[in-house]
Formats: sequence, structure tokens, C-alpha cells
Amino acid sequence: MSRRCPLARVLVLALLPLGVACKDPSPGTDDATPEPPSARAIVRVDPALIDDGRVTILAVSKRSPTTELGVGGEVVSDPEGAAHVSAVISARVTSIAVREGDTVSRGDVLAELEAPDAARVARDLALARARKVRAEKVLAQEETLLAQKATSERSVIEARAELAAARADESGARSLLASFGGGSKRLTLKAPIAGTVVHRDIELGEQVDAGRSCFRIVNKTSLYVRADVPESEAGSVELDAAALVSGMGASATCRGSVKRGAGTVERRTRTVAFRVELGEGCDHLIDGAFVDVTLERKARGDTELIAVPRDAVVELDSVPTVFVPGASKGEFRAVPVTVAVSTRRTAYVADGLAADARVVTRGAILLKGEWMRALLE
Repeated sequence: MSRRCPLARVLVLALLPLGVACKDPSPGTDDATPEPPSARAIVRVDPALIDDGRVTILAVSKRSPTTELGVGGEVVSDPEGAAHVSAVISARVTSIAVREGDTVSRGDVLAELEAPDAARVARDLALARARKVRAEKVLAQEETLLAQKATSERSVIEARAELAAARADESGARSLLASFGGGSKRLTLKAPIAGTVVHRDIELGEQVDAGRSCFRIVNKTSLYVRADVPESEAGSVELDAAALVSGMGASATCRGSVKRGAGTVERRTRTVAFRVELGEGCDHLIDGAFVDVTLERKARGDTELIAVPRDAVVELDSVPTVFVPGASKGEFRAVPVTVAVSTRRTAYVADGLAADARVVTRGAILLKGEWMRALLE
């Protein structure tokens, strides 16, 4: 065995170079240089994605960059867009026609109340009318006597005041009686505005006192946001500036715009209130809700940069990139860009895009996925 082993080793070593020499190298394996991922800039997708809106293309614009200011805010309603409905006299609730969350039109019946005091109101109206008639006669007599210099001007003034008071009492009693249906014991509460019943504070069979608020109605079209801006930042907020409103647990934000400021500093919080009118997508907001408000304001300096939607910028190999349309429909090219300033809505590009470029906005994430999938093939 000691003599055979060296011979076997010699044969093996002799055959090895021959095997290596006879092997044909596969083209594109050992000698080819791998293409870097960043060089694969073309992405192709089904053109139908463009037709159905899953991929949208937008022309860029050039403008001065903006910064953002985040503040707190509260959803409130205009005075003419909200109403309390109260009982004008002590009464008992006999029926309720609406619940919280119901939508009502102006004049819709909210509840029926029974008011035994309706007879007293009718009596008060009769007394007020009699007092007015008497006051009219007294005033006529005093004016006649004054013409004959048989009374003083003071007596005439007092007679006129008495008549004015009598007329006011009559008007009040007439209006109160009208709310009972002209003398009926039944009092009907009706909606004074169109809107949503956001609060109901009566129960069936309950006795309610005069002046008590029974319902609150809010018209959602009258809602706006009061943004409380620190006084040190109030000077940088411009009218018609864009605003983003988020809150109420909604994943998406809605847009609005600054319309006017209060023009005064609230002493306790040292803030200035600005009115933000709401745009589309804010239907989920309700009266009284606290929200976060992001106000857009111009950055310092006059430099203009190319503005693209923030969603248009994605990272490929850790490089900010946008997709621009290629030679044919469904073909897109990945273009690295340099982002100088970025806000929640807008990215301001300093290098990489022409002023007349068009970029993919909605669908940029989809194209990034296709780009990454192509790297694995």
C-alpha cells in the first residue's frame, strides 16, 4: 500500500490541469461585470394602470420654497350655522321626533310639548292689548291738553313711554302665544336651520323649564377650524396660505386655507386665532373637535426651486428619485434628484429636473416596487 499511494497521487495531479484546460468558460459569468442597480433606470408597467388612474402624471412648477408651522386648532361653527332650540315656557315633553345624528331641514318638527300655561299666556296677551288701548287714549288726551297749555311736556313724555311699554308687552305675548299654535296647550319645537342634531337634552315625559336648551343643531357646511398660532409666529402666516388639518383618528389629512386672523392676542395663551376654511375631504370633522393644523408659509429668500408633490419622491438605493414618462406609454425612467427643502406636501428640487418636466405623483410607490422586482430577476 505504501508504494501505490504515491502513484495514485501523481495520476490525479497529472489529470487536473487537463480537466481545467478542456473546460469551456460560460460567456457572461466570469468575465462579465455585474450591472449596478442604479443603472437599471427604465421601468415598464401595464398602460392600463395609467388609464384607470393608479398611475398619474403631473407637470412640475417652479416657485419659492415654503416651510411649515404646526399648531393646535379646534373645529367650530359659524354663528349662523348652529342653533339651540329651547322651550319658551315651562312644559312637559309628550313626543320626540329626532335623535342625535339625525339630519333635519328648516321647519322640521323636533318635539311636541304640552303647556298648561298656554291659557295664562292668552290672558297676558288680552291684558297687554287692553293696556295698549288705554295708553293710546291717555297719550291722545295729554297731547290735546298740551296744545291748550293745560298740561306739561313731562306728562306727554310719560304717556308716550307708557304706550311704548304696552306695545312691547303685547308683541311679546303675541309671539309667545303663536308658539303654542294660537292658544293651543301643545307647544311644537321646530328646527330653525337645516343641519345635524348634535345634542338632545330632553326625555319623554320630562318637565322642562322656560329657556332651557332642548336641542343643538349644527350645519356642517358652516364648520371651520380656529388655528391658535403663537404670537411670535403670527406675523409669518399669510392669508390664503395652504393648511393641512389632521385629527379625529382619520388616517388621511384634509386641506384648507387661511382666510383671516383675529387681529388680537389672547391674553391667557398668548396666541392669535386664524380662521382656516375647510376644503374637500373634511366631512369627518365634527363641531368642537381638537385637531392638528399645519400652516404653509414662505421660506426666507427669493430662490425659486422646482416643486413636486412629496409623494412623487421615493428612495432607490438610498437616493431621492422621481419617475418621469419614457418613450412609450407605460414606460418610465427613474431620475435621481437633489431635494433642498421638503414639507409634508411638497418637495423642492434643486437639481435633477428641468422646469418643464412631468413626474409620476400617484403610483410612484408602485413603480418603485416594479424597479425592485426587476433587480431580483
